[in-house]
Amino acid sequence: MRRLGPVFLTSAAAVGGAALAVAVWRRWAIPVREEVRDVARAPAAPDVPDVEPEGHRRILHEEDGEGPRFHRRYEVDVEATTKTPEELVACIGADIQDYVPDEIAVFDKTVGEPGRLAVGDEFDIEIRSPWNGPVRVVEAEPTRFTLATLEGHMEAGLIRFEAADHPARPGALRFAIESWARSADGVVDLAYDGLGVAKAGQTAMWTFFCERVAEDCGGRRAGEVRVTTEREETDPETPAAPPRPARDGSESGGLVARYVPGRPDWTRYADRLDAIRAGRLNFEADHEVTEAAGWHLDTYDVDLVPEPPGPPLPAGDAGASWAVACRLVRDYAFPDPKLITGIFSPDDPLPGRPMLLRARFLFFTFWFGVRVGDEVDEVREATDAGVGRVWAWGYDYATLEGHFERGRITFEVRKEEATGRVRFHIDAFSKPDRIRNPFYRIGFKLFGRRLQLQFARSACERMQRFVREELAARAAGGAAPPRETVEPAAPPDDVPVPDAAPPG
Repeated sequence: MRRLGPVFLTSAAAVGGAALAVAVWRRWAIPVREEVRDVARAPAAPDVPDVEPEGHRRILHEEDGEGPRFHRRYEVDVEATTKTPEELVACIGADIQDYVPDEIAVFDKTVGEPGRLAVGDEFDIEIRSPWNGPVRVVEAEPTRFTLATLEGHMEAGLIRFEAADHPARPGALRFAIESWARSADGVVDLAYDGLGVAKAGQTAMWTFFCERVAEDCGGRRAGEVRVTTEREETDPETPAAPPRPARDGSESGGLVARYVPGRPDWTRYADRLDAIRAGRLNFEADHEVTEAAGWHLDTYDVDLVPEPPGPPLPAGDAGASWAVACRLVRDYAFPDPKLITGIFSPDDPLPGRPMLLRARFLFFTFWFGVRVGDEVDEVREATDAGVGRVWAWGYDYATLEGHFERGRITFEVRKEEATGRVRFHIDAFSKPDRIRNPFYRIGFKLFGRRLQLQFARSACERMQRFVREELAARAAGGAAPPRETVEPAAPPDDVPVPDAAPPG
């Protein structure tokens, strides 16, 4: 029950914020006609430019969210209007706060010139709830403009404001607010779709907006404000890609589906992976990394199934513990998907490979960018007597801007020549980064370090178990079931597959 405390506090705050919004709405006695329906497929969002200025917060697309898709439309007709659609949209762009009740939300323009809207402008919307709502203008036309949600928003998607001449009434105007979005994470989904309180607050805010439009146009509202909500249930996971054979002809290339069920199709995230490729580290790589400087320094080392003394066995060998472990590391199949799932293009070379990490905790889902740095592929002279040479393969990745942490983690698979011992080794240094959202900041302070240690411990345990299971399946005559793989279209050079002793 203690672990659910932050969820209950957040939901309670959402209830309070929504109650305030509804109270404001009722005070103004705005007549509303609302229609809600579940649909097999809600209308797709409009195709607008993906405006991503370097160094700014990234856009949250619908696929970044959780729970059902919602298509909502708030519409009002105004008779005897004194403004054309172009004049109305210009007025809204000049001072959008004039159309929003201060008790519900405050629009603070952080990027762009005052008094007008342009593509690339940004607002931090202070919402009377646990969530704020940063947005960016991604479309600005004479009769409409579109806002995209940014990191930290309670939703992931788009919202468009549009004015037009009434299709049937001369001298009248029709104004609409239309959104296509999903909840940003599981807690928002609980408050929005489960409890319905965040959705009620949203309805109050935008119907008030429609009422202010009617007043500003100098005419009279024709009938009620019409609100239509279409709810589309979405599949929890992307269907798995069809399997591909391992490039070495062994079963080891298909470990991913077995140990990382439901890994999303990386092509859905290609744009975000491109952004990660160009992203900046959120720490200075040459700074002093010591505990005295506030860094956590962690090392983990576990034994895997040993091999006979000598160089690593070829990948297709029934006892090739080292090669199986290398493939698990390359495919990032060892983390517990209940904690972390890695999404990446298998066609990217390993050095410099961008990775999108999906992190989960309770009802929350977080998305972080990291980038692989150096590939380790070497034969070392051991410092301990009786070990001989050590074959080592692996890589490191570092955190980028937007991550909750700063630091670097290295994963290596090692084999000792003299003993045949095979090990999985983790080295990491980290410290918390600045977290904008105060609720996430508090939650990370309470649970972040604990989850970090849980990740490393579970990764070591899973590596031990997966290598043991894979080799046992081979020993039983290849009884392991068919499994998907993340093999690239062309064979990569990033995983050693020894057929003979490597040089050295």
